[in-house]
Amino acid sequence: MKKGKKFFTNSCSKTILFPFLISAFLLPSITQSDDLDSFFGDVVHRVEVQFSSPDFWSELIETHRSEDYISCDVTIDGELIENVGIMLKGNSSFFGHPGNKKSFKIKFTEYIDHDYLGLNRLAFSNGFKDPTFLREKLACDLFNAYGVPCSRATFAEVYYNSEYWGFYTAVEPVNKRFLDRRFDENTGNLYKGDPRGDLMWKGADPTSYKRDYEKKTNEDEDDWSDLIDFIFFLNRTPDEVFTTGFSERFELTIWSRYLAVNSALVNLDSYVHFGHNYYLYFTEEGKIKFIAWDLNEAFANFTAGFHSDALRILPYDYSKPPKPLADKTYFLVDGFRTDVENILWQIIENEFSDSVFSARVDELADLIRPYVLADDNKMFSNEKFETNLEHDIPYPRSPIVGLKSFIHDRVEYLKLVLPEPTHYTDLSGVVFINEFMASNDSTITDEAGEYDDWVELYNSADSAVDISGFFLTDDSTATRKWMFPDSTIIPAMGFLLIWCDRDEDQGPFHTNFKLSASAGEFVGLYSSDAAGNKTVDTLSFGVQTVDVSFGRNTDGSPLWVFQEVPTPGASNVGAKITENNIRKPENYVLKIYPNPFNNTCKIEIKDDVSVDSYIEILDISGRTITHQNTNKIIWRPDDNLEAGIYLVKYHNVSSTFMSKIIYLK
Repeated sequence: MKKGKKFFTNSCSKTILFPFLISAFLLPSITQSDDLDSFFGDVVHRVEVQFSSPDFWSELIETHRSEDYISCDVTIDGELIENVGIMLKGNSSFFGHPGNKKSFKIKFTEYIDHDYLGLNRLAFSNGFKDPTFLREKLACDLFNAYGVPCSRATFAEVYYNSEYWGFYTAVEPVNKRFLDRRFDENTGNLYKGDPRGDLMWKGADPTSYKRDYEKKTNEDEDDWSDLIDFIFFLNRTPDEVFTTGFSERFELTIWSRYLAVNSALVNLDSYVHFGHNYYLYFTEEGKIKFIAWDLNEAFANFTAGFHSDALRILPYDYSKPPKPLADKTYFLVDGFRTDVENILWQIIENEFSDSVFSARVDELADLIRPYVLADDNKMFSNEKFETNLEHDIPYPRSPIVGLKSFIHDRVEYLKLVLPEPTHYTDLSGVVFINEFMASNDSTITDEAGEYDDWVELYNSADSAVDISGFFLTDDSTATRKWMFPDSTIIPAMGFLLIWCDRDEDQGPFHTNFKLSASAGEFVGLYSSDAAGNKTVDTLSFGVQTVDVSFGRNTDGSPLWVFQEVPTPGASNVGAKITENNIRKPENYVLKIYPNPFNNTCKIEIKDDVSVDSYIEILDISGRTITHQNTNKIIWRPDDNLEAGIYLVKYHNVSSTFMSKIIYLK
């Protein structure tokens, strides 16, 4: 199994290769991805399917017609999962791909209630009409990097009964478990727009919609009223009412990013042309979120009757009428078109710059090349695999565009037709991530009365700053995960509190992610300057304690401390500092007497380990005041030392921890 980088954009490395480093005596930076994140990274997995029947192929072919699973055992990277269901899938990829290398899907829970890394299903695409095998992976990564809910993709070498069947793309399904991972809920209604889900009004009878949409959750209730109500609003609402009411129903931030990414990729096998290959999720609160899906024909691979030359210069706001969701938001929602244009600028100046995109294609091509060349069942030759990474190759009706040349031409066209981008002031060193809490049990409630994770920003300038359009994220590889709304102003020397709760419907400062207290995580603040994604402030943090915040002391300073008296929305100056337990020994006694003290203080630590032990006194900025190779000292501060909070740091060969000490003078 080969591993590499996890997500699409190498442009992220320009701004976040080295997250902000805290003082050396604090908990080391920890950024952990769960197993599923790692699974969908840049990896070629080994998938071995074992059938008990010698006539497995004819039985498997029958599943495409019947849509019934048959039983098999699957081994993924050496891990055996017994008695799972498998069936062949796809339309174009089934009938259009020669030979026996068909797309398929596995259902881990078909016969036994077990899963794989939390997945109950997994789909495998056969690379239909894609000589590079990269289109679906690149497209999924780009949508996810821009915060659009979308399947993730990785690679797999697949064996049937020990015979190498071919090289595939493994794709995450959109189902209730997907909803749980993305929205932290799954009880709302999920609809698939397929085969012609154009969202046009067809009357109030649900039967009229069941031909073109599929209800994927709560099927037994068979209640389609929320979808029908939304389609009615979309088509029959007067313009003046639509303008003010649409954003209350529909998640516009996701939609603007979807249209921008979809346009950059020229992905016509989607809502904008046929009105399919998407999902709508109606959350428990009734807000509608758009989900991208089925991206194997992105990068102009689905031509829709256009020649490849026309696809290179396809208008960025293209949709085949009637498509009311695209048409009305573009023309009626204030600022929506500008949002799409600015996101397009970010893509073309970052992810789609010649150097970044070419390097990404080369990186993935190097990863998969041995497996592609060994695949004798693939649709295209080895030569066409190599050529199509860069150049067009002949194909009936219209060439299959080369990845690098197409994106180069697409970018040059967009630069000519897009309005000048909005540029943002560089606020690095001005606006800070100042304090946060990843486990809020009883400290402070949001507007809904809920105790949620929070992040505090601090503006150190003597004038107000506007961070509208900036981004907050918990993932250094997806820097545009959550966008600050219009008119987001932080006053001079002031604070802004953001709730990290995955409840965007509760207000303008509620994000689409939570913080991890148990494993530690990353928090990053980024500007959205279309001329280059810019880091404002970042922090990697470790394990957190319930109702103890982690904050700068003082506001904007480089020293981070645990605060047992959190100060959300207020200054950290004077906040009480708790012990910072890094690697505390199991059995120890710490004596600091007196504390607070005036001129002399005794410090003694007794533990089970005494090898290489020493005590260090630091001031609040992290500067060492004294250092003694012992576990017992009497400290008499110099006369010129100011009164205040100081830190006692203790080391031995296996442990490190810190406590506070207060000098009154």
